[in-house]
Amino acid sequence: MPIIEMKKVFLLGHRQEREKIFDLLHRLGTVEMLDVKTTDAWEEFQELLHPEELPESASRIDSRRSDIRFCLDFLQRHFPVRKNMLEQFTGKKVDLPEEQYNSYINSLDKIDHIYKTCRDAEEKLVRIRNEETQSLNLIEELKPWVSLDLPLEQIGEGNWTVMGLYVIPAEQFAGLQEALAENISDFYLEEVFSDEDNVHFFFSGLAEEKQAVRDLFREKTASSVMFPDLTGTPGQSIEYLNQRLDELKEERSNLLNEVETLLEYRSMLMACYDYMDNEYEKHQAMVNLGRTDNSFLLEGWVPVPVLGDLESAVNNETETAVLASRDPEPEEDVPVLLHNSGPVEPYEVVTKLFSTPKKYELDPTPFMAPFFFLFFGICLSDAGYGIILGLLAFFMLRKLKLGQSGKQLLNLLLLGSFSALVFGLMFGGVFGDLIDLPPILFDPLEEPMIMLVGALGIGLVQIYFGMGLQAYRNIKAGEPLSAVYDQGFWFIFLNSLILLIVGWPPAQWF
Repeated sequence: MPIIEMKKVFLLGHRQEREKIFDLLHRLGTVEMLDVKTTDAWEEFQELLHPEELPESASRIDSRRSDIRFCLDFLQRHFPVRKNMLEQFTGKKVDLPEEQYNSYINSLDKIDHIYKTCRDAEEKLVRIRNEETQSLNLIEELKPWVSLDLPLEQIGEGNWTVMGLYVIPAEQFAGLQEALAENISDFYLEEVFSDEDNVHFFFSGLAEEKQAVRDLFREKTASSVMFPDLTGTPGQSIEYLNQRLDELKEERSNLLNEVETLLEYRSMLMACYDYMDNEYEKHQAMVNLGRTDNSFLLEGWVPVPVLGDLESAVNNETETAVLASRDPEPEEDVPVLLHNSGPVEPYEVVTKLFSTPKKYELDPTPFMAPFFFLFFGICLSDAGYGIILGLLAFFMLRKLKLGQSGKQLLNLLLLGSFSALVFGLMFGGVFGDLIDLPPILFDPLEEPMIMLVGALGIGLVQIYFGMGLQAYRNIKAGEPLSAVYDQGFWFIFLNSLILLIVGWPPAQWF
């Protein structure tokens, strides 16, 4: 059966062997754990069991995991690992020998030093980045004042005079000059820079008329500009800020050179992160248990083909654990595991792309596979592209380490390349019209109606096949009337429509 039968399992063990049992289950990877508190077992044993709490060690593991994640993100941000096209398509994993992996795991004590180095470097880089931003912003603010020869530290309010830098909308500048001339007895105003929108100017006047000047500036929407932390003329300040930017750039370069020495630990960090992540997931899974003072109860689903191996492992590797199993109840939500073999297996990717069937449903994969194979070839129908696609898929399968889904996808493309090759030869398509190859059947461009009618016929076959399959499912589920009303009437309608289009039966029959 493409859909593998599942069994509900219950594992009872002593708390002293809890870690050992979880390591065993994690290594086998065949049990889908359930939260005991949400199952029927909790209702039966609620008076005896207590909810399991997250162990204190989980928070320490999570903290260490976060530290490692920070280090990896920090290194990736400044020294990214580039992926080529194939790696972006299939993903990339580091392949480590078991001895090296164990060596890395035994080096967890180095994580604190690496984390502290990365954290200190990050704080310094943030400071450099903030200072660079401030310097660049100051340079932009100083550029309109670059022609001013007056040192910035001398601009301000004194006992007898006041001086300042101001910006005013261009259309208000002439009105401000007139208002100053009419209302202020003595002042000096110099236009430093202007553009279409604003005028930047320097103003100097008597301290006793300071309030009157402020009122006029407020009325004409002139705003003050100040550079309290700068000394020298604006031109000198810009020169100093540019020098400071060069110093910051050199400081960053030296800092990153120091950080680059940490790249030798990147593989170790990856291995340690995976290890700590697995440990954290195991501790998180313990929350799904029910417990007494001395024992615990675990509940989950196991595929029937591996149930025997699980029972043997539990019996041989533990002293207190007891494993029991039963068939699923009709109302239980059972996980679905597909198991197709041969050329049908790659098409599980298409099934999973939409949704896996329920436990009581048929697996559509073996029924959909031939139509997918057929339509893929018809749509591409080019022998040249089929050969290239097949070679690429074969190369990636041989050279890349992929998970099950990745292998299925590439095998799907490999099968599709054969279909494209066959239909390309049948229709005479090799790299479009680049190579003039006579078709075995016909040329769809020269005889499009044959192609359209053929595609329509194959589509009707698929529709009838799908309707027949659904009718079979309804009958098997004990709903024969649904097969009659939902599929039977559609058969009648579609057949009648086809007969109407082809003009059969002849009118003289009536």
